[in-house]
Amino acid sequence: MESSNLVSYRQLVRVIANMLMQEILTAISHGERPRVNANWGQGRTIYGGMSAAILCAAAHDGVDTDRLLKQLDITFVRPMLADCDYQLHIETIASGKTLTVQEVRLTQEGKVRVKASANFLKPLHSEVVIDDFVPPQLDSFEHGFKLAPDLLPAFVQHFDNYATTKAPPFSGIASNQLGGWMRYKHAPEVMSPALLVGLIDAWPPTASPNYSGFKPLSTIGWSMHFANPLGDTDPSQHLGYLATVNHGADGLSSSQANIWNQQGQLLATSYQTNIIYG
Repeated sequence: MESSNLVSYRQLVRVIANMLMQEILTAISHGERPRVNANWGQGRTIYGGMSAAILCAAAHDGVDTDRLLKQLDITFVRPMLADCDYQLHIETIASGKTLTVQEVRLTQEGKVRVKASANFLKPLHSEVVIDDFVPPQLDSFEHGFKLAPDLLPAFVQHFDNYATTKAPPFSGIASNQLGGWMRYKHAPEVMSPALLVGLIDAWPPTASPNYSGFKPLSTIGWSMHFANPLGDTDPSQHLGYLATVNHGADGLSSSQANIWNQQGQLLATSYQTNIIYG
């Protein structure tokens, strides 16, 4: 019979191994640096949305709460290793009356793995409002293609995403669009900018439908511009996502995606440059 200490230890290991993104990001905001388990893996690296979300959460450190994150730029330098300690280096580059600029670097074994630049803006009084976004008409998720880990990397198990555009990822069907509906499998209490970052990257590259069978891939650069506040966003409901390829050749492609909530409000626009090997 197992002792109570051994049972507690095994339960603790199981909890750590299956930490949800919300739990990891909460720990980051409290100054902790929890290891990320391989069930968040993507090939030989941790899921890029996880590492980007970690940097996004860390970038908020020391920023006045009246300043909103408006732009986040991510550069993936080297693979982030699973089950490995890491360090976060946070630097305030500038902080004026309106704008605060933060830079964050994630290092492991003395090498930079991922870096980010985040711009926080104090809202200005202005009578000018430009908001003419109209949500695309997509089929409901019930009619979509489930993005599942039997076809895609391990981290996909943490999401409930459905592609509803004409061609699923790696189907070998020519298409310059990929989109549908997305949410966390276990809904967080509140949708934060870092959690939104972690959700957006769960989609394969927009050019992926053109390839037959899963191919190794990587993201080189990623920029997100945040629009409406997240306050009215219910994290238990699916968010809309639609990406369009700007150009693709020689394995390299760039794309632009819009993300919106249940009220049809634009939450963010995402720009990515990806490589698909093969």
